[in-house]
Amino acid sequence: MPPMFEIIARIEIPKQVKKAKNIFLNYPTHLLAVVLGAILLYVVYALILFQYLDFIPLKKTDAFDSILVFSILLACFLMIFSREKLKRKEYAFFFLNTSINAGQFVAGSYFLLYVFFNIFIFFAFLPLLISFYIKHIQIHIFHIFLVLLLLFIIFWFILFIWILSSLIVGKWLGRHKDGLYFKSLLFMSVIWGLHFVSKHMAERIGNFGFLFWIGCLAALLILWIGIKNLSGRYLFGLFQQSHTGHYPKKIKSKEFKLNHYIIHFVLEAIYYFRNRLFAEMALMFSILYALTIGVYIFSDAMTFAIVYSFIMNLGLKELMIVLPLCIGMHFRQYNLSIFMINAPASVYFFPRIFMAIAVNFMIYFLFVVLNCFILNQDFLPQLTGIFSIFFVTMLSTFAGFIVRIHDGNKAVALIIILVIVAIIDSFLHYFISQSYYIDFIYVAGGIFLYLISQNIFLRRPVFK
Repeated sequence: MPPMFEIIARIEIPKQVKKAKNIFLNYPTHLLAVVLGAILLYVVYALILFQYLDFIPLKKTDAFDSILVFSILLACFLMIFSREKLKRKEYAFFFLNTSINAGQFVAGSYFLLYVFFNIFIFFAFLPLLISFYIKHIQIHIFHIFLVLLLLFIIFWFILFIWILSSLIVGKWLGRHKDGLYFKSLLFMSVIWGLHFVSKHMAERIGNFGFLFWIGCLAALLILWIGIKNLSGRYLFGLFQQSHTGHYPKKIKSKEFKLNHYIIHFVLEAIYYFRNRLFAEMALMFSILYALTIGVYIFSDAMTFAIVYSFIMNLGLKELMIVLPLCIGMHFRQYNLSIFMINAPASVYFFPRIFMAIAVNFMIYFLFVVLNCFILNQDFLPQLTGIFSIFFVTMLSTFAGFIVRIHDGNKAVALIIILVIVAIIDSFLHYFISQSYYIDFIYVAGGIFLYLISQNIFLRRPVFK
């Protein structure tokens, strides 16, 4: 068996099969309900998209550009949020105890993420492909092959840029510092710089011809050489960062004498700071707002309205998923330590939910206030989605309890939850015209998820 497929067969597939078997055997009715619900939500998404595509002219070039931009955004998101994937013990043990090549090890570790990347894009743009067929716009096999080739190049080239950015920043800051902001800034600058340069060159060249295929071959050659030669240093840096014997700075211990709501609030804040969750959120918020300002300055009003709606309905909600998702992750990971606290369920659960909701409200209001002062947007019309924040927070918390999420699948979980939230929001706005009914459904659904999480998952013998 080739070494690249050996890691897939020994680590990646057995891990996913074990999870699937555990869910299928222990929660068959829940699994059936989730599958049926996912099918229903996707049908609703497809119907809404069909209705929208009926009123606009379809062009293959516009669809091609949309797929490229969306795939770049998705790949960047996956790379940033799965950066801790190879720090897990099973990967380090397998790499250090076999003769596998570092480049093959990295490629095999990210292969299933690449498969998810292709599947997600396929289902996201399947209604568009069906609309082409309905309107008798012919799509050749060559076009599909071209898209698959570009998706392959985009995913692995973005992985190569992430490895290169990590090595550059690691060389500059030191081997034990994460340097998330610097890596992400360099990473996004290189990716989008290359995108705009290639797009500008394509517009000037016009008909690609043989230059396009030369560019693809050059990109594949750079990928093969770059990942093969840089993966060893990249893995060495990751394993050094995951070694708990050295810290970049001394972490002071905290002493707590009272078992109270405020104590658990402080404990959760310490957990967020030490795991750099606020750093991730600040980075993503900065990227979203920089994108908003850039589109406002360099594009027309129609494009800005579309991008702004996308950021408000998807980008900010993706940020709001991160903190509450970690509540369930933290509980599953440290349930034995939580057992030693011996606190009532409400004392443990309410401060954490309160902090997540408070942070999410602060993110939303900060984005709206900045838009009011910098972009001269109206304040009150942007507060229409405020009630959905509570529902998004509780849905993400509920998902963290029912599914075992870790650094390896965190990016996939965030995308799936975000898609579910977006489809539910589209479904409600499509069938219900009165906004106060939608707000009531969001609040009632959030309270229902809160009660389920507290009374089912936080139960004896873990708590009093």
